[in-house]
Amino acid sequence: MKKLSLLLLLVRIALPSQLDAQDRGHLEAFSKGYALFSAGSLAEAEEQLRKGLGGNFVLEDYSLYFLGGLSSLRGRLEESRQYFLRLKQAFPLSVWSAQTDLELARLALAEGNYQEASARLRVLRALKVKREISDETFYLLGQLHELLGEPEQAYSVYQELRRVSPLSSWAAKARKEAGRLRTQQPERFALTRVEPLLGEAELLARERDYAEAEKIYRQLLALVSKGPLRPRFLLGLADIFRAARKREEALSPLSEIVEKYPQSPEAPAAHYRLAEIYWNRDENLKALDYFKQLRERYPDGPFNDRAHVASARIYESLGKPGDAAGLYREFSRRFPESPLRDEARWRLAWAYYLQGNYEQAHRAFRRLAAGKEGGPYQTPALYWQARTAQKSGRSEEAKPIFLRILNSREESYYKGPARQRLEKMGAAMEQKKAAEPDAAAATAVSLDPERLFHLSRAQELSRISLHHLAVVELDEIRDSARDSLPAKLLLMREYARNGAYRRSVALASQIPLVSDDLARHRFPLAFWETIQRIAREKSIDPYLVLALIRQESVFDPKALSPASAYGLMQLLSSTAATTAARLGLPSPGAPGLYDPETNLTLGIHHLKELLQRYGDNPVKATAAYNAGQAAVARWEKQIVAEDEDEFIEQIPYRETRVYVKLVLRNHRVYRAIYEEAKNQKPVSE
Repeated sequence: MKKLSLLLLLVRIALPSQLDAQDRGHLEAFSKGYALFSAGSLAEAEEQLRKGLGGNFVLEDYSLYFLGGLSSLRGRLEESRQYFLRLKQAFPLSVWSAQTDLELARLALAEGNYQEASARLRVLRALKVKREISDETFYLLGQLHELLGEPEQAYSVYQELRRVSPLSSWAAKARKEAGRLRTQQPERFALTRVEPLLGEAELLARERDYAEAEKIYRQLLALVSKGPLRPRFLLGLADIFRAARKREEALSPLSEIVEKYPQSPEAPAAHYRLAEIYWNRDENLKALDYFKQLRERYPDGPFNDRAHVASARIYESLGKPGDAAGLYREFSRRFPESPLRDEARWRLAWAYYLQGNYEQAHRAFRRLAAGKEGGPYQTPALYWQARTAQKSGRSEEAKPIFLRILNSREESYYKGPARQRLEKMGAAMEQKKAAEPDAAAATAVSLDPERLFHLSRAQELSRISLHHLAVVELDEIRDSARDSLPAKLLLMREYARNGAYRRSVALASQIPLVSDDLARHRFPLAFWETIQRIAREKSIDPYLVLALIRQESVFDPKALSPASAYGLMQLLSSTAATTAARLGLPSPGAPGLYDPETNLTLGIHHLKELLQRYGDNPVKATAAYNAGQAAVARWEKQIVAEDEDEFIEQIPYRETRVYVKLVLRNHRVYRAIYEEAKNQKPVSE
């Protein structure tokens, strides 16, 4: 029976052109019903959603799912169950299938049918499902164990959920349930011994509840005044302080490890963390001293390679490139397999450059650029190979290297400065361009019935502007695009059409071809009308705004960073509040920053203020956007540079250095695509 219903379903979706007329009413009713459901108008929603049942409606499972939810909310549990069972039987491929199993398990729990609930939950645990479904399944299993009189198993499930998904809402509920069990049954679950206390402290740290984690580490330290466990707890406490941005308070526990437990396994890490704290405070001599102690006391320790590179970086910032070069050479001899080896080779070449030893720098850059050993530094090394040739008076040698960068398929930051150098040299530049992907290939997509099922539904959902649901369907066929160029092109366009720019940009970037269409998908004009309007009001280049947003959020208005930066332009709540105050606007709060209009208004104004502060210098403005104005003020004092290229390469923070390069690259590419091809249709909302 299941096979027959699936076959009929696939036949009906294979003929979308014949479905338009008969499905139009169903589609309109579902659209209205979904809007009413989302607004909380349950009775009116139910009336509309019922119209989407029967008649070969391609989205009937959506109607069934929301009708099941409505019936449950209105207390009609058996009716709800029947809707969900009908969905499971008629639509085995539905994106709602796993969620429906969860709803049926929840209904079974409510009805006291623990056997059915257990069976459905354990099936879900064995499946590869979305994280939110997995988390809720875990939580309901804990509830089930409690209902079955199995508190130990319930407690174990709650703690495991906290471990595997510490920041989810279900983990927060699990934490409350575990706390309740500890209160109700202290003889079983009280945190009185070292191991349970340590486990709880580590869970709290993963949940970013640093205040509670600190309390437990202090409790552990009170229990253990000496012995091998104490340095472990001291390091844990120090890491809590560092995570909570209370680095000053981390100094005391770290110093105790270094002074009293120099032979402990935690001692190398304590040395490294102390050095890092002093480095971040610009107390470079203290940082160098701790890095030196680490290198000498623990020559075979796990932090030794990092200590070499960090010490060399400090010497660079102190204007001692010769000392830096010595450490980089020592690093290369001692740590040839270190993950930092590419960076050290690059920094050694750069140290020679800072010394003014351009011939030696040229040879080092050339070695990096010539082979695989260059890794991510291959293109930068190629550019600086050309620059050192110029510095040595061999401009003709530099010219073909700059042209090679310019004609590379890699869309790197260095294409911009390479072009500028060639223009100054008066060189002829004809940038080569690879062929467009075959237009026929873009349409000759071979999808199996299951993926065709999801594609057709995505297109129906897109038609009624339910783009977020269309993206859910498209995600189901993403694996099929892995080895198929036509499928990648199709999916790339469908994602872009539905505003899922993070996904469409990622797919476009995976295609090793060059074309105008691919370029516009890699660098889309997302939220363009709003950006243009606000940028015009602020007298700021809208392409620079696009360049920054592409790097910050890839045009995801719901983006949230680990540092709690929100929305399209990844604004911190504090930055948003101060910017709003200067504009005479109310503080939007964190939720308000998910609104594109609000986020863009505040973010573009903040960027404009930074540009004004730095004399319209996009390098320093974008560096400040990423690292803060205080950091840029320090770098302006420390860095000696003849031009922007040299300044960028000497930015101490790797994240900011990469960020600035990518924003500048994005800006150049956006202007090249849309200023030079204004009459071409952009990829936009």
